Amino acid sequence: MPTYQRENRSMGKLRLALSGVSLLLSGCGELLGTQCSDEGRFAVDVEVRDARTGGALTEGVVVIIREGAYADTARSPVLAAGFERPGTYDVRVQKAGYQEWTQRGVQVTRGGGCDRLRSARITAQLQPAS
Repeated sequence: MPTYQRENRSMGKLRLALSGVSLLLSGCGELLGTQCSDEGRFAVDVEVRDARTGGALTEGVVVIIREGAYADTARSPVLAAGFERPGTYDVRVQKAGYQEWTQRGVQVTRGGGCDRLRSARITAQLQPAS
């Protein structure tokens, strides 16, 4: 067999092997044991606490996230907003009898083997109003 045919055959095997490695490294495949689900995630998940007592505040809480013209609102008991939406958010938390709480520049990205949304989990410590 001529040398150039042996080199082409070797290159073909190399390409095939590299394609297989590329598929494995792409991350979202059963070959790696990674199970990618269709489950969606919220961009921002907020836990709300009383700053004085440390107790959880679970009723009557409103969370507003904003990025430019986009805004989403969540009300207790589910304090999560921005379904499947990466971005950089300003987060406001409101509850009657407490001062408004704000955190700016909360970053939410996608990544990992399945390109999942990497939710921001934050804790808001609300100060009583009086």
